[in-house]
Amino acid sequence: AHSSLHRFLAHHAPADNDCHDDNDDDGRTTRNNALLSAASSGNDALVVQLLDQGADINRHAPLCLRAPLHEAALYGRTSTCQILLARQADANICCTNSNTALDLAAGNGRTAICKMLIAAKADIDARACHNATALHVAAGYGNHAVCTVLVEHGADTPM
Repeated sequence: AHSSLHRFLAHHAPADNDCHDDNDDDGRTTRNNALLSAASSGNDALVVQLLDQGADINRHAPLCLRAPLHEAALYGRTSTCQILLARQADANICCTNSNTALDLAAGNGRTAICKMLIAAKADIDARACHNATALHVAAGYGNHAVCTVLVEHGADTPM
């Protein structure tokens, strides 16, 4: 188990460590950092392994302030989002600038992930940076399919 984790970290550790905490508290920090990397790269087997070993599913990275669900939504890791939500990840947890996973998915045109987050009771009208909702973010980036999904699921439309 540890060898696969070490191999993964050796090949996927970010060069700048912006989303990682170097303090190790009995291995929890290592597992939490690895969970962020596994979620962003879509390594579902490792995500499950780390959660089974006690990684905190909703823990924010100390510097970039994103949680594993944010990473998976941002990078379009649909199956990873499914795993995290099934394991009780908070669909409304906020990261930098108060963005939710729905905001990140909407801004990046991740229609399937947006539908999944809405089904998991993500707040469709949560206000993030500059008072923007996921609909504002999707529209701002020209993600029309996401805008349609959000409106069909009851997003407030600007007057």
